[in-house]
Amino acid sequence: MSTPGAGAPGARDRLARTSVPLLAMIDRIPRFVVTLVLAVLLLLGLFGPRWIATVCLAVVTLVLGWLVALVGTSGGTGRVILRISSLVILVALLIARAAGAGVGV
Repeated sequence: MSTPGAGAPGARDRLARTSVPLLAMIDRIPRFVVTLVLAVLLLLGLFGPRWIATVCLAVVTLVLGWLVALVGTSGGTGRVILRISSLVILVALLIARAAGAGVGV
């Protein structure tokens, strides 16, 4: 189900196949726990000391990037723009916090 021009042929299919065990493990965890963990990591990334913030934001960015890559272009243009925008914002926050900007420097 690859979209033409979206990288190597079948790359997203390979990613989806290799992600199945991890997704199955995450699916066994209550949804509120996954959300709570990501929210805590995001808050630590925004307000924690620089090195902790950098690691936490990197984890949140990687998880969101992985999920965006898995979902791809499904859901219409508006949803795709929202996903990509939130990923770009997280990357910008990660760079800013790694450079020393923000609270708790």
